[in-house]
Amino acid sequence: MNRRFAFASAVGLAAIMAAASVTGSHAADQRVTLALPAQSILFSPIYIAADKGYFKDEGLDVSTVVVAGPGTLSAVVSGSAQFGTIAGGIVLAAAAKDQPTQIVGLTQTAFSTEMVLSKEAVKKTGVAADAPADKRGAALKGLTIGVDAVGGLPHSYLRYIAKKYGLDAGKDMQVTPLAPPAMVAALQQGRIDGFVFSQPFTLQAVDEGASVWFSGARGDLPELNPNAYNAIITKPGYCKANADTCKHFMGAINKALSLMKSNPDEALGSIKKVFGTMPEGLLKRSFDLSVKLAPANASVTEEAMKNTVEYVKTSGILPADAKLPPLADLYDNSFNAQK
Repeated sequence: MNRRFAFASAVGLAAIMAAASVTGSHAADQRVTLALPAQSILFSPIYIAADKGYFKDEGLDVSTVVVAGPGTLSAVVSGSAQFGTIAGGIVLAAAAKDQPTQIVGLTQTAFSTEMVLSKEAVKKTGVAADAPADKRGAALKGLTIGVDAVGGLPHSYLRYIAKKYGLDAGKDMQVTPLAPPAMVAALQQGRIDGFVFSQPFTLQAVDEGASVWFSGARGDLPELNPNAYNAIITKPGYCKANADTCKHFMGAINKALSLMKSNPDEALGSIKKVFGTMPEGLLKRSFDLSVKLAPANASVTEEAMKNTVEYVKTSGILPADAKLPPLADLYDNSFNAQK
């Protein structure tokens, strides 16, 4: 794996500050820090851009840090990371609280989040996994569900489903934060009834006997798409002051997206270096889905932003009457080469 892309675990922003470069000079513009909320197949374009040397080809030295859930956004807002990647819904929620960031690209525009339940939990609900969605939604009452972080995308997905089917995720179920790799073990041990995340962890749980309860990947909740599902963000004003850096950064991301679409087998080789201990079949299934849901280009669309607004308000992440900045102020396509 490219040493410029070595992961650093971070408990808080102090660790990020130590890893980050100070912006404002030419040297700092070329050496940048990228914050990620987790290690996930969802971030395949970033792993590929690093491993294939696309960042280096664009004249950038990119280091990364991993901060759970919304901490990624805090890293960008504080200026301790120049770039971050996080759900667009989290971006909107922060903007409504006067913590704006700017989306400069989307690396996935359709939901791949899934909820899985253990065999024991399915029996406890008395509802079949292929029952109508309204019955599956109502059956979540009283269950303990794992998410990666309170306030993160999986948590918001749980809240959306709960509200759609007449529940309150904060009152009608127990929410337990867990690191994604620990979710499958916790499910097997009976410490949680289910969890919300994405592939490969949901696929692994299903391979070991769990049932898919809701799945964006199979087309559940189609009203959510297209969506700013995974966004590349910067601090407002950063790209205006460092336009070349942002163009080069997004240039590398778009090269990775292009490789995923044109030569997925080659792109998968880069992903294997990040998830080397994962069974090859499981990894390929997860990556194939990422390829399917990835856009050909990282450009942001107004429709995706509008659907994301509807999502955050329906899920209760934001009140229905929450005031947001104009959508045009929250994203900028200037740094994406149009194809």
